[in-house]
Amino acid sequence: MSKVVVLLLFAFSLVMGMAYTLLQHKTPALPVETQIFSPALIESNFDLGNLTLGGLGSVYGSRGKSLYRIVDQGMDVTPVYTFSNRITAIHERKDGLLIVATDDDHWDPLQPCRVYRSSDGGQTFEQTKTIEGGAALWWSLDSDREGRVYLAEYGPQRKGMSKTLWRSDDDGLSWHAIYRARDEDKIHLHRIAVDPYTDDLWLTIGDGANRAMLTSSDHGDHWQQVDRIQATAVTFAKDAIFWGQDKKAKPGVLRYDRKTKTFARWFNPRKQGNYSGSIYDMLILPSGDLLVPFMKYPEQSHVATLWQGHPENWTQLIQLASSKGKGAGFETIAGPDKDGWVYMRGYQMKVGDYQVQ
Repeated sequence: MSKVVVLLLFAFSLVMGMAYTLLQHKTPALPVETQIFSPALIESNFDLGNLTLGGLGSVYGSRGKSLYRIVDQGMDVTPVYTFSNRITAIHERKDGLLIVATDDDHWDPLQPCRVYRSSDGGQTFEQTKTIEGGAALWWSLDSDREGRVYLAEYGPQRKGMSKTLWRSDDDGLSWHAIYRARDEDKIHLHRIAVDPYTDDLWLTIGDGANRAMLTSSDHGDHWQQVDRIQATAVTFAKDAIFWGQDKKAKPGVLRYDRKTKTFARWFNPRKQGNYSGSIYDMLILPSGDLLVPFMKYPEQSHVATLWQGHPENWTQLIQLASSKGKGAGFETIAGPDKDGWVYMRGYQMKVGDYQVQ
């Protein structure tokens, strides 16, 4: 076989390989139906939103105005309490104190956000705070080792609204402001999170040109800006912090190295095909793999998905039914609970035992 023929065959195979790669990156095109790719992922017997891992090892969720706890080794739910308004955020401290926020429309400044506490496992609740022109979502609540509770305002990006981070030093009975963003339009608070390894606070702010990431090592009394990153999801490891982006131009996960204090791109879904979207929640498994769900907004044309892995090996677990003009995706993901399950709306996966950090 002549060298010319060999070169032509090599060039042909190269072109075909590039075409195949491009084809892979253009598919799947909308519309698509829900398809499960992992036998580890199963449909749940229940359908809950605002899923959150409580401090005592159980996962809570909500349906409308009702609060539920997952029971029977992950196979059922039990009702805990029903509020007068739609539940938007749930947090259980490590001693069992429950904080719940409600809001019938977190974008409507005329619909107040109400904050409640329960010290008896959810048998009774008392309202301790009202937020006018702001709201608390699943990413808006957390607590630290000494029991301080933090609440970040999300909601309308208007002047005088959604700008304040609150702290309670008395088990959610009273609240005082520890941070306020610039009082301008197009600003609201995103994720508030307590680092379980250091007890430091992390706060992210959006949107667009106003995005920022701040940290505090003294429970919110003083703040330092780390970067201008718009993140809405976070999970913590011993040597790094992983941030889920809420940025159309650069979707995916960033890894923040604790030692070098630098960021690196950890996962870009676009390299896998027609995948993109904001990350509203994510977690790290006992194996060290990340679980990363991606949202799809109605105007977007990519497929909503859930991925598991690390930079050397990412596996798509599910694609959710995605079509033009409709939103899709898992807004929250919670676990592993004391029975070893991780939950997302309508689905669950056995991954390992619950570990208190």
